[in-house]
Amino acid sequence: MTARLSLPDDFLSLAKKMVSLEKNLDGEALIRTIMNRCYYAVYLALRQKLGLPPDTDHRTVYEEIKKRNVKLATYLDFLWACRRGADYYLQNPVKIRGWQIGFIVSFEISKAIRCINIAQSALIEAK
Repeated sequence: MTARLSLPDDFLSLAKKMVSLEKNLDGEALIRTIMNRCYYAVYLALRQKLGLPPDTDHRTVYEEIKKRNVKLATYLDFLWACRRGADYYLQNPVKIRGWQIGFIVSFEISKAIRCINIAQSALIEAK
């Protein structure tokens, strides 16, 4: 089975659609899911762009992209911190250490939209 080249873009499209559901569903769980999908959209696109195998760890993708494009690495670092906060920490907000910078991650719709905007910028920059 070969990887679908559009899957990272599909993850970002899904995150955008999920924003409109926030009022009808458990807002925090949805926001955490949006943050997760935004990170994976960028992580998978960058891993693919770098030609790295599927079992490449997240840190390696970050380190490799940092050598080529610091702006993309900064986007990935921010999204990684948001994704870690969303996936592993129950408190809201939570202080998370990214690969380079510490962040306060909170689970509000405005923060989810910021993740979407950063992911979109990263995917454009990566092309």
